[in-house]
Amino acid sequence: SSSFIQTASSANGSASSQPKNVYGGNIFEKLAFPLSRGELWLRSRDPRDNPFVRYNYYSHPLDLERCVNGARMIAKVLKTRSLKKFAYATGSESSNGFHFIGPALPKNTSDDAAMTQFCRDTVNTMWHFHGGCHVGSVVNHKYQVKGVEGLRVVDGS
Repeated sequence: SSSFIQTASSANGSASSQPKNVYGGNIFEKLAFPLSRGELWLRSRDPRDNPFVRYNYYSHPLDLERCVNGARMIAKVLKTRSLKKFAYATGSESSNGFHFIGPALPKNTSDDAAMTQFCRDTVNTMWHFHGGCHVGSVVNHKYQVKGVEGLRVVDGS
């Protein structure tokens, strides 16, 4: 199997030929307040069991449009003078000199179909599930889940 990460010593020969300081960073796009709605079901009464989750990413077309716009903004940011100094001279044309873990941004960011596919291919939930509900709609004022005896919600915000 191939690996996304290579050690400095295996990438270009010996570690002594590598720069002493190697920097990296991340640029993420977060789709805040999505309009798409998913579903969650309890797997069991055991609180240690993760629930079943259907995300329904991009089931609302505006969410996909917002992702495409955000990815285009990332492409613009990567072309700025401030970030160009961090680009690799050997980077592929489609990556603007940056190395990506996973798919690189499409070469032609004005291609709607390519950008839409990029968003569909790279969507992910980061770190943990999160969501919300209004008191009264799913839980009562004591945070007891309606229709599920013995289950309460803890607000960890």
